Amino acid sequence: MNLSPVYYEVNIEVQKDIYEEYMAWLQAHIQKMLAIPGFEKADLSEKNARGKYQLVVLYQLASKDYLDQYFENHAPLMRQEAFTRFGEKVKIERRILEA
Repeated sequence: MNLSPVYYEVNIEVQKDIYEEYMAWLQAHIQKMLAIPGFEKADLSEKNARGKYQLVVLYQLASKDYLDQYFENHAPLMRQEAFTRFGEKVKIERRILEA
């Protein structure tokens, strides 16, 4: 098992008209993510740009193996939940940063 920490960055662009509803949902979503094995912490940052809000959630995981388990066992459901609720009003990009 690879024991080096890994970071999972989620970049989110939220339309202004749903920002408050999305932020409330996102806070709960982050807590769900932190309950998944291997997720150790999450940092949320934000900025307002041209009528849209840009958010970044940076998750720290214990290892890449835990991230792979997340992708295999949890990611489809977690992603679908956001899309079902907010659809095209939210654009998300993700990337993996390895130490």
